[in-house]
Order: sequence, then C-alpha cells, then structure tokens
Amino acid sequence: MFAASIDATGNGDLGGDWLLEAAAGTINSSSFAITECDGLLSNAIDGTDGNDRLTSTAADDVMTGKKGDDTYVFKNGFGSDEVFENLNEGRTRSTSVALAET
Repeated sequence: MFAASIDATGNGDLGGDWLLEAAAGTINSSSFAITECDGLLSNAIDGTDGNDRLTSTAADDVMTGKKGDDTYVFKNGFGSDEVFENLNEGRTRSTSVALAET
C-alpha cells in the first residue's frame, strides 16, 4: 500500500500542492497538516548498480547513481538538484543544456 504524488509537492507559490494523487491499496493513516513550508519536496531519482543515465526534472531532484558508470543530464528548467555518487564505484559524467528562454 502506498500513496504518492504525480506532480510537485510543497509550497503553492512554487507550483506545489499537498495532494497525493496516486494510491494503491487501502491507506490506514491519520491526516496531518503542514502549516509552513517554503520549498518543494525533493524528487528522488535512483540509479542501479549498472550504468545509468539519470535525467533531472523541473523539481528539486536528489540523484543517486550507485555503482556503474553513470551520466547525469540536467535539462532546461531543472530545479536545485543534488547528486550523490559513492567513491570508487564507476565513473561519473554530467552533461547540461544551456539555459535559455524559448
């Protein structure tokens, strides 16, 4: 059983909301209220022990490559992203697209 968001979660001024739009199974939980949040929750993007290509989104992503030779791609409009890579576990590459308004 789980509940998850399909869009940005957090501060409404930044395009987020607190709705969990996707669910599977019966959720047996009390609701809670967050009275103050000045950001968006981060988006976890996890690699595998193989060679991965991890691509950022418009949200604030936390990308973890794990083992293998990983490539991180930052597209136009990416958020405030963090990348985690373990030492001595493959090579890491990053590419980015020039930020420009279209």
